[in-house]
Amino acid sequence: AQVAAELGGRNEAAVAGFREGLAALPDQVAGVLDREAEIVPVAQDAVSRRIYATGAGPNEVSALELVIKAREAAYATIDALPLEQFLHGPMVAVNADDQAVVIHTPGAAATRVAEVASVLNGIGARLWLVGEPVASLPDVTTFALPAIPEILSPLLTVVPMQMFAYQMATLKGLNPDTFRRDNPRYAEAFGLLKL
Repeated sequence: AQVAAELGGRNEAAVAGFREGLAALPDQVAGVLDREAEIVPVAQDAVSRRIYATGAGPNEVSALELVIKAREAAYATIDALPLEQFLHGPMVAVNADDQAVVIHTPGAAATRVAEVASVLNGIGARLWLVGEPVASLPDVTTFALPAIPEILSPLLTVVPMQMFAYQMATLKGLNPDTFRRDNPRYAEAFGLLKL
């Protein structure tokens, strides 16, 4: 990110906003970490459900990171795809009472993300928004994040994803740091890999 700020001198206003966002990021991450208690009830509700996650633009990666972390830490049944791909497949598999995690941040795709959140809510999924609320869904649980340039937002949106996975693991009585190597069968099987 710092290299981009240094090399991006062509548009000084955009670069200044980027640099300000970058400078604010450590305090913003610390602020998100301080709010872990807000994630516990969402994790409690989701721990035994199928989970779907989606995001758009730069936040596609945060949804995919949730899958990685939730599977490795909590052995969760979870799927994620970028928003438009999610619409062309997994969306029809969502059932009422499944958990849906939607990353909704300001940016080019915010309107489309809000539409998908509304559809998931209409299906009856238990919706958790991360980023900013959707005006038409005032009763949906939202983990609001501070303003940050869209291109930097995954550095912030990934933090609640990781805390969510951690909380699900602890609720299941799992150690999220063992990668299942505390189970002899898995430890032996993983021992076959050359890393």
